[in-house]
Amino acid sequence: MTGLAAAGAREAVHGGTAPRGAGRRWPVVVVVVLLLGQMAAAMVTTAVRQTPTIDEPVYVGTAAVYLREHSLRYNPEHPPLGKLVIATGTAVADPHLDAGFRGDQGALGRRLLYESGNDPWRLMFWARLPVIVLTLLFGLVVFAFARELAGAVGASAALALYCLSPDVIAHGSLATLDVPAAGFVLTSVRLLWRARRRPRWRLPLAGAAFGAALATKMSVLPVLPVLVGTAAVSAWCAAAAGRRHRLVRAVAGAGAFALVAVAVVWAAYLVVDPRLRWAPPEQVPVVHGLRGLLVELLPFPEPYRDGMRVQFGFEDHPWEGFLFGRHYTGSLWYYLPAALLVKTPLGTLVLWAAGAVAVVGVRRLRPAAPYLLAAPAVLLAAAMYGSRTSAPGTPSSCRCSWRWRRGACSRCGGGGRGR
Repeated sequence: MTGLAAAGAREAVHGGTAPRGAGRRWPVVVVVVLLLGQMAAAMVTTAVRQTPTIDEPVYVGTAAVYLREHSLRYNPEHPPLGKLVIATGTAVADPHLDAGFRGDQGALGRRLLYESGNDPWRLMFWARLPVIVLTLLFGLVVFAFARELAGAVGASAALALYCLSPDVIAHGSLATLDVPAAGFVLTSVRLLWRARRRPRWRLPLAGAAFGAALATKMSVLPVLPVLVGTAAVSAWCAAAAGRRHRLVRAVAGAGAFALVAVAVVWAAYLVVDPRLRWAPPEQVPVVHGLRGLLVELLPFPEPYRDGMRVQFGFEDHPWEGFLFGRHYTGSLWYYLPAALLVKTPLGTLVLWAAGAVAVVGVRRLRPAAPYLLAAPAVLLAAAMYGSRTSAPGTPSSCRCSWRWRRGACSRCGGGGRGR
């Protein structure tokens, strides 16, 4: 899926708003290279020196099992694609793994890193390196998206916010799933935006990008209806005149987007085990009500649906928490907004708000508002309900640039210079 992210970023420097002269392109290229270069240095330095976080041994151990045994039995609460990305680096490290290990996933990670004769520092670096590469490619997606909306100066500002973000650098240097999931969602949204002009290939590519997000973290599922509707809007905008023709194209575009996304999820599981052997773990809870019906209706493999049941079981568990001097049991709907306000730098909060207001208030930017704001809003609402995701933060880098170059979508009354 690194190639998918690269495809979404391919026009970062040469696509979007075309420069008037070749000589004016070089300063932009230099800025992009410098920003991504310093980000790569920061992430590599972090990856080399940082000890494993609590989740990383589980993901790296599961990736090693994918490589050696082609088994889905570990870490079913997360789909396999993100761990397959990690596995590309794990394969280079070539760690020793006891055949047929039967401990739980936490014990698997400890055994692989510390009890099997492997060098944990070397193994963790190689496991983190593919995520670092993906994070840099997603930076190109941020630049490309912002350039179509705000020109080269605005795109450079957006890329600077992305590359200098401590959150993105910290998460991008870890062998975890947050940045890949968020980046694939952003890539899908960017391709949907460009599909307003030429939907034939961009709508399926957008579906593939979102399928990659679904195959990385289940917490992006709430945004599926939003992006399916966005795909329909993009296909409608690209269709020729005639209400009936546009309606047919919109339905076909939304269907193609959804089918490709589902196919990518199935493909991720089949890459691990082509026979899709699955024995549900004992701790899979029974989910009732609307959530249980939703799980049953989803057109995904049984391991994916059992993973959702495990996630719902986690949400129903009476966890203890602490917020503003209060010790509580259960969940507070306002915990995440409060945490964001407390933990996010004031300058970043101001930029988020200013970017959102600019997208909605500036007439030429307004057509991009549903693309940029709907997915983060839905993911934030889902996270407030109980689902964890880091996705709402990443697209905001695109919202924080204001410079607009002329160029409107001939059919939809605004937008960038999508081709």
